[in-house]
Formats: sequence, C-alpha cells, structure tokens
Amino acid sequence: MDVTPNPLPLVRRASQAFAILRRRFARIQLASLIVIAALWMALGALIAWDAGSEIRTARAGATALADALSANTARVLREAEQVAAVVAMQVRNDGVAIPLAQFVDEGILKLDAFVQVGVIDAHGVLRASTLPGFKTIDLSGRENFRIHLHDPSTAPVVGKPLIGRTSGKAQFQLSQRIDGRDGSFLGVVIVSVDPAYFTELYKGLRVGRNGLVLVLGTNDFIVRAGGAGSSRGNAFGATLPPDDALRRALQQSPSGTLRMRSLVDGADTVIGYQTLKDFPLAVAVGYSTDEYLSAWRTRSAFLLAAAILLTALILITDRRTSRRAAALVDSERRYRQLIERSPYAVLVQRADIVTFANPKALSTLGATSEAELLGQPIARFEHFVHLDHLSSVGGRSKPRRQAGAAAEALEQTWVRLDGSKIFVEVTAVPYDENGEPGSIVLLHDMTRRKQAEAQRDQLFELSLDLICITSPDGYFTRVNPAFSEVLGWTADELLSRPFIDFVVPSDRQATSQAIQEHRSGAPIEHLEVRFVCKDGSVRWLAWNAVVLPDGTAYATARDVTERRNAQLQIEQARSDAEAASRAKSAFLAMMSHEIRTPMNGVIGMIEVLTRSELSGDQKDMVCTIRDSANALLKLIDDILDFSKIEAGKLQVEYAPLSVEELIDGVCMSLATVAEQRAVALRTFVSPDLPALVLSDDTRLRQILYNLVGNAIKFCGNRASDRGQVWVQARLEAAPPELHFEVRDNGIGMSPEALAKLFRPFSQAEASTTRRFGGTGLGLAICRRLVDLMNGDISVTSQLGSGSTFIVRLPLLRAPEQPARRNLPDLSGVTCFVAASPDFESADIVSYLQSAGAAASVLSDLDFAGRELPATRGPAVLLHDGRGGSVEPESFGVELAARPFSQVLITAGYTLAPAAHDENVIAIGRQALRRRTLLDAVAMASGGMLWHAAGSMPGERGRSAPPEPVRRSPNIAGAIILVAEDDAINRKVISRQLALLGYAAEIASHGKEALRMWQPGRYALLLTDLHMPHMDGYQLAQAIRGEEEQHQHPRLPIVALTANAIQGEANRVRQLGFDGYLTKPLKLNQLQQVLECWIVPPDALQSPSAPSSCVASAASTVDLGVLKGIVGDDAEIVGELLKEYLDSAGGLADDLRRHARDALPREVAAVAHKLKSSSRSIGALGFGDLCAELETVARQGDAEPLSELVAQFDTAFSGVSDEVHRLLQTVTGA
Repeated sequence: MDVTPNPLPLVRRASQAFAILRRRFARIQLASLIVIAALWMALGALIAWDAGSEIRTARAGATALADALSANTARVLREAEQVAAVVAMQVRNDGVAIPLAQFVDEGILKLDAFVQVGVIDAHGVLRASTLPGFKTIDLSGRENFRIHLHDPSTAPVVGKPLIGRTSGKAQFQLSQRIDGRDGSFLGVVIVSVDPAYFTELYKGLRVGRNGLVLVLGTNDFIVRAGGAGSSRGNAFGATLPPDDALRRALQQSPSGTLRMRSLVDGADTVIGYQTLKDFPLAVAVGYSTDEYLSAWRTRSAFLLAAAILLTALILITDRRTSRRAAALVDSERRYRQLIERSPYAVLVQRADIVTFANPKALSTLGATSEAELLGQPIARFEHFVHLDHLSSVGGRSKPRRQAGAAAEALEQTWVRLDGSKIFVEVTAVPYDENGEPGSIVLLHDMTRRKQAEAQRDQLFELSLDLICITSPDGYFTRVNPAFSEVLGWTADELLSRPFIDFVVPSDRQATSQAIQEHRSGAPIEHLEVRFVCKDGSVRWLAWNAVVLPDGTAYATARDVTERRNAQLQIEQARSDAEAASRAKSAFLAMMSHEIRTPMNGVIGMIEVLTRSELSGDQKDMVCTIRDSANALLKLIDDILDFSKIEAGKLQVEYAPLSVEELIDGVCMSLATVAEQRAVALRTFVSPDLPALVLSDDTRLRQILYNLVGNAIKFCGNRASDRGQVWVQARLEAAPPELHFEVRDNGIGMSPEALAKLFRPFSQAEASTTRRFGGTGLGLAICRRLVDLMNGDISVTSQLGSGSTFIVRLPLLRAPEQPARRNLPDLSGVTCFVAASPDFESADIVSYLQSAGAAASVLSDLDFAGRELPATRGPAVLLHDGRGGSVEPESFGVELAARPFSQVLITAGYTLAPAAHDENVIAIGRQALRRRTLLDAVAMASGGMLWHAAGSMPGERGRSAPPEPVRRSPNIAGAIILVAEDDAINRKVISRQLALLGYAAEIASHGKEALRMWQPGRYALLLTDLHMPHMDGYQLAQAIRGEEEQHQHPRLPIVALTANAIQGEANRVRQLGFDGYLTKPLKLNQLQQVLECWIVPPDALQSPSAPSSCVASAASTVDLGVLKGIVGDDAEIVGELLKEYLDSAGGLADDLRRHARDALPREVAAVAHKLKSSSRSIGALGFGDLCAELETVARQGDAEPLSELVAQFDTAFSGVSDEVHRLLQTVTGA
C-alpha cells in the first residue's frame, strides 16, 4: 500500500481546529451581549413610561383635591362672615357687651369650626366673647383691631395666624368693622377659626401617609392651616420663603400643579393648588413622591429582577460555553507544550511512517531539521540502535502494535546521526488516528545519569571514608571497601547481620536512640560510636547520616580513633595539671598557715622581750629581730594572697570609695619610708575624678601599696641624685577609665627583664634579689588582682632611667555622689605659684583652680613683684621656701604697700599646715595632699575652714604599747582557758597573758579544753581553730550546746587563727565565737579583747554583758592618734573633735534609719565613712566595730546585722561621751 506521508504534525492540525472553535465561541458571545443590551434598553423605556404615567395621575389627583378643598374652605369662611354679620347687628342694637356665650348656649351661634367669637370696643378692649368666664383684655395693639380702626371699610379681613390671648389656642381670625347707625366706629367683631378643624377634615383625604395639605394667604404667603400625613410636621404660622416654588407658582397662576420640596420636611412632593375667589387664601394638596411611586417601584423592581435573572441565565450559559472553549484551548495548549517541551524525545508513526518528531527528538538523535526524520519508514530507526541491543528490538514492535499493548521500557545504547553513542530508555505506546493504527515512541536520554551513576559508584568504591546504606530493618544494604579496610569484616559478613551487632554493646542504646530521633529527616551530625573490628579491637567512628521516615539511612563515617586517643591524653594531661595546680595551691595555703603559727611565737616573744629591761645593744638586736620577723610575715602574706588567687578563692567586692583618700592614705603610710630612703614622693589626684567610685578598697590599696613601695625601694638611697616617685590618678574619657600611674627614676629594667616581670617568683635580675630582696610575688599578685577587677596593668622602663607602671580600671561611678566635696572655697583668691624643681607647679595650679582660685605659674619671684600689685582681693604666693619667706620690701616700695600672704612648700611631710610666721604658712611637699594645700592657702588668705575628721583619710593611728597592769582581786581571780596544740604558741600566750596580769590554764586540744571548761571556772576561752581530736569550731559549738541545754552563763570565746582570709571573722561569729584574733598576736590587740570580755564574776550572770563589753572597748578614744596626725595644737585638736561630733551624729542617724528600712548597702556605705573618721580621731575600737558592721552589711545577713547595730548604738553613745570629755579637757571649757 502506497501511503503518502503527511508532513503536518498532529499537534499543528489540532491547533488549527481549536482556532476555528475559538472563533465560533467568540461569535456566540457577541450575540449574547447584543441580546442583553436590547433587553435592558427595552426595560429602561418601559420603566420610564410607567413612571411618567404615575406622575401624571398624581398631578390630576392633586388638582382635583385642591378644587374640592378650596370650595370647602370658602364655605367655612362664608360661615364666619355670616356669624360676624349677626354679631355686628347685635352690637348695633345692644351695645358691645352682648352675652355671646349665652348665644352659643341658646343655639343662636354655632362654633363648629371656630375657637371663639368676640367683640372689641372702640378703645381696643375685648368686651364680649363666646368663651365662658372671659376677662376683658386690651387688644388695641393687635393688627386685626388696628387695621379696622383706620380703615372705614366693613369688608371682612382674614388675619395672620396667632395664639389667642384669651383661648390660648392656635388660630387665624376673620375680623369685620362695626359702625353705628350714625356711621360712628363701635368696635370690631372677630371670629377665630380653628386650624385643627381643617386638620381633622383633611385627614379623611387620601393624600397618603406623607402627603401635604395647606391653607395659606395669597397676599402674605403665611400658612393658616396645614396637616394631613401622620409623619409630617405642622407648618402653622410658617411663611413661604421668597424663592419657594409654590409662592412663585401662586404669583404666576391662581391654580395649577408643580413638583417641589415640601416646606415641612423637604421631601419631594407633587402639589396641586387652587386660589379662593372671595378670600385672599389658597389651598395646596400634595402627594409624596415616595408614596405615589411606590407601586411603580414595585413593578420596576419586578421587571429589573426578571431582567437580571434573564441576563444571568444568558451570561451563565455564555460562561459555561466560554469555559468549555477555554478548557479545550488550554488543553490543546498544554498538550502542545507538553509535547514540544517534553524532556523526552517523542516520535509518532502511522502506517510505519514517521509523521511527527518533537524538538527533543531532533536534538537527541542529532538531526538538524524535521526533514531528516519525518516521512522516514519506522524500519529505518533500527539503524539508530547499537548492535549490542539490536537483537532485543527485532520482532518486538510489530506484535506489540497488533496486540494494542504498550511495549515495556528498555534501556538501550543508540547511535546518533553524527555517530556518537547515547544511552536511552525506549517506550512504545499504541496510537490510533482516524482508524489508522500507529504508535508513539518515547526516548529518554539517560547518558548523563548513567555517567553520574558511574562516578557515584567510583566515589563509593574509592572513598577513604566509610559509606553505607541501611535498610529499615537495620541491615547494611551496601557498604564500600573502606569498611573492610577499617573494621576487617568482608562485605558479605557486614550485609548478613544487623549493623547494630557491630557496635560496642555499651554504645548500642545511644546509637538506636539517635536513629529514632532523626527519622524525620534531620541529619545526624558527628555521632561518635565505637565499632568492634573482626580482630576484636575497637575503633571510634564519627558518623554523619540522614534517616528517612521509612527507616532507610544513608551514612558516612570516618575513623577518629587516633584523634580520640589524643584527646583522652590531652584531657588526662589537663586533669593532671589542674590536680597539680590545686595541690600546689593547697600546699601553699597550708604552708603559709603553718608558717604563720610559729611566727606567733617569734613576734609574740619579741613583744614580751621588749617589755623586759634590756641594754642598748640588746634593744638594738631585738629591733633587728622584730624587723626581720615583720619582713618574713610580709613574705608569708604575699604567699597566702598568691595561693588564694591561684585557688580561685579571692573575690572582688565593689563598694563606694574616694580615690583621693585612697591615694593619700597609701602615700601617707609610705611617706616615712620615702624620707628614710631619701626619696621625694609626689602625688596628684585629678580634680575631675568623681568624688566616689565603685571599686574594691582593699585590693586597690594593695596594688598601689605594692607599686609605690617598689618604686621607693628601687630609687632610694641614691649616691648621685635624689630619688623621685610620682603617683598620679587621672580620668580618661573614652572609654571612661581610671588611670593610676606610678613613675620613678630608679634603676629601670632591660627588655629581657620586662618580658618576665609579672611572672610569679621572679624578679627582673638575679642581682635585684640580692640587692633589694623580695620574693617576686608582688607584681604577679598585682597583675592577678587587676585582671580580677577587669582592668589592665602595663609598664614601660629603660635601664638606668626608671620605670612607669600604669593601672587602667573601668570607671564605675557610685550611684550616690556627695552634694559637694568638703574642701575650702577659694573663690576671689589670687594665687601665684613660683616654679620649682621640687614640686609640680601645674598640679598645684590645677588643685587651686578646682577650689575656685585664680592661679598661674611664675617663672621666678621677680616676676611676682610685677604681677602682685595688679591683683584685687586676697593674694597668696606659693614657693619652695628656699632662703626662707619673702619680704615685701624685697620687691620694692610699690609691692610693700600691697599686702600678700605666702605658703612655703618645704621639704618633709606634714598632715596639716602650720603657721611659720605672720602671713606665712608652711606645708611639706612630701606626698602633698590637695586638702593640705587648700587648707594652707585658705589659712594664708584669712578664710580657713576646718573640716570634719571624717573627710580626712582614715588611717589608724599608732598608740604606745600597753603597760603591764595589776588586777584587782576579783578580776585577778578570773582565769583564762587557752586551747592551743602548738607548744611554742602555748608558751607565747602564757607569757603575754602573764605580762598583762592575767592567769591562764592551758589545754593542748579541744577535748581537753571541753573537759576543763565543764566545772565553769573560767572567765574567757582563747582557742586555736585547728587542733587534733577536736578543733576550735567543734569546741565552740559543744560549749554553746552545753550552755543552752543546762542554762549555763555564756562564756566569751575568742578564736585564735593563722588564717587571715577575708570574711573569716564573720564566719567564726556565726559559729558562736565572740571575738577573733589573727596570729601572730600583738600585745595591744590581745589586751583590748581581754579588757572587753573580762568582767567581775557577778556580771557574768547578766545576758547583756557581751554587748556592754563591746561598747566599753569601742568607746575608748586614744587622743594620741589624732595628735600624731595634726600635731599638739589644742585649738586644732578641739576643732576637729567638735567637727567629728557634728558629722558623726548625722551619719549615726542615717545608719540607724537605713537599718530600720532594711537597706544593707546604705548601712555599709555609712559605716565605711564612720570607720575612717572614727579611726582618725583615735576611736579605734569603734572604727573596728564600724568595719565589721560594713562587712556584715555587704553580705546581707539580717540577724548578725541587727545585733551589730544594737552594739553600734551603745558604742556610739560611749564614744560621743568620751569625745565630749576630751573636748572639755583640750579646750579647758
């Protein structure tokens, strides 16, 4: 059969058919739109005609009603004329005072539509009325009277609407003049018409609910009556505005119709109007548009609904037709796109001839045009099949076509027209076109996928990492060779058992749990699991896997056994290092504690020895021993601090402090050392610093003491020039920091020495240790403390030129700053500072300017002679005093007449300015404080203000060692029990107690002390805290338990310990101790505690004895401390004592108030201030109580805080009394 192939593809023919179909549907849609338009045009014309018909009917009805109402209104008015004529005749006959009410009763007058009938006499007074019981009223002012008074006509007049003065009702009146028989004016008869008569009458008219009926004048257009329509208002008395449509219509025609807005409610109304012939009135009747068009609206709504329904039916039909057409077009488009854009090559053959090939078929087979494939016999396509697969194709296609079944997909290698090979998947589907059998052949090019699979398999096989796939039942379905290389198992062995069998038993539960938790598809990342090798060894594998919801898993693993072993070794090494560090720290702490214990014997016995009679050489040797012991104790303290830092037990406690007071205190304590070593100590605290900052007073003081002490040590006793140490504190703005700078001109350091400067147990040079001594711990401790305070410490140095240390700390302002600093006000004072190599002139100027003075630096004193005469007010010259004070005459006659004062800044150290001569004040430049400088200038300028001792740097003064005392018999009989395990310490304490006049009995451990105490013969217990068998803590708790159980009097217990850790005092007090002493014991400290707690035996029964003891000790004031600070001037000492009383009283009140309000931080701040000021005046015991109160308040313990506040009240009362007594003694008052 000769079949001519049709070169037009099936898709293109289908596209033409659907184009024709689209045009047909478009014509149907156009016809539907025309029908809908015609329908709505006809409907609009019909509705418009119907509306016009309704309007015409309403106009006709309104006209007819207006004619009828005009006739009725005219009738009523004629009746009113007749009544008026009858009344006028009676007046002419009987006079104006006729009985009209009687006429009504007798039926002579009928008042159907009338409110009343009345007669007004010639003077305007109402003389007769149909209203019963009327009273005469003057109506001469009414218009209906005045119009007849001047008009001789007797024709009736229709008046304006009004409210009757007699009847009190709304009405309009018809009035008529009454003349006598002789023509004289007798009066006026009035007939009042009731508008309600018309209203009631009009209600019977069918004008609708919102209709309108009006009676109005044609000359004044005022409504006389109106109504009808239940929803309308009453227009009675209203006047038609000039632009009203009804008014214009009445002016133009006596009758007619119009459409207008109602004057009553503004509604659209059709009105018919008619003018009365014999009266100046018109009647108007109106229909509401809303009502007379209601029937039309109903009909129109029905017609519109029908039209809408018909339109909707047409549109729905058209829509459905359009949708079917669009669906067919869209289906054709999708079919065309599916074929043309299909990722599969599509060939269509009919009668064994290829009739269609999509673009993918052309590119897959390497054809450049359709002509190379279309029209070709299908048998030719067997040439595309590679020879290796040709046998599977032969005889396969024709039987499939005959059976009408689709051929199953085959994967084959084909050869393209250019000779290259491709790997395809071939599928044939039967196809019938117009009764002619054919088929659709689909080719899927799988060349890239096959290449990717080959690469994947190669990666799977060659990967060094372990790769596997597991089935939902937990078996390996595929593993790569790396499994066998790492674990030793063959692939068959791995696939034959569940993979969990190869996991170390202790890891199986975690592995299974991880797989279950990640079945949602979330990846398992770095799950390290131990697997058992075939040889029995264990390997660590780090897994990354994805588990599908059905349980299938794809995973990779890496052998991390070596890394795990290395990690274990590192962890073990770290653990060993940490253990060694802890052991070292514990060893250092223990050793420092053990060293302090025998030091108690050394220093204690030295103090005892100094009380004995010694020769000069012996005293010198004892002093040497004492200095060596103190140096050794300082070394032990450094080791203890370092060990606490290393062990992480040292904490920073932030509290408000004054940087100025801190530096002044540190430098004041080191000023004597600096003098001894011939070192000039210069200080400067920037006035820009806040008055109070938050920092740790103890730790910051320790840092500065170490740095300043080192600077003095390394630049002192120089042979060539004088050593210089500068200590400065400044404020850095960005970022806000405190900068402490300690600079010296000492020996300096080399770069090699700087590199190991902050290492513990090291110094810059070995020769440094031999020359200057020290452990090398000081700077290491400073570095650790600065780190704890979130700061930084740096150093610059040059060998032979000195060193500079800078400590940078974050600036933390205290939340509450004092309103003003307690410093002199130097406003108005002019100061000249003569430059000198012995002090920093710029720093002194800064101090002076901060106090308000006008200050400047002079290059020499001769320049002062030229500048001083030009100043006003007090003038002060500050200079180094070389050659003594300056005489004014030395500057010439002009300056001699200008008085001025001088401040000599001389060598040495002073705490307070001293009068050197008249108008000359002297101060020492060694560690010169701002307060001392400003006080001196204030004194020199004549405005000295003394300030409270509480604002001075609080440094504890030193009192002379206590002299041996003899006890009264009852006191001497009080025996002290001492519990101490160290034999040397027992001997030292015994000698110290004997020296102080006390008897003692010794126990070597806690159990022995408890046994000795039970008879109750002792006045006080001194116990070491660390003893065998029973330590001091257990001993105190046992005694307190016995006292509570058997109601024994409370025994004062004082702890003895070599543990100088901060907070230990509070801890022992919470455990039942009453006092706390740190070894080595100082004789004066021991005496103060004993004097506090040793009381007469009869006082031991009083439960208040402890607090009174504390108050007694705390009430002591050693005036020698204050004199050691400011000198022996009685006036100065008295002034400071007075200022202390004034300031301390207010602070004590603040402390009590804060304690009542449960504000421990505020209590601590006040206690800190009182501690400093109290120690400065010599109230050392009270200062210690304030220090303890400050510590407890910062810890926030309520119970011990309340006890200490109670002790504070008693102690402060005693201190106040003592200061008052001393004040009287000093001042002689």
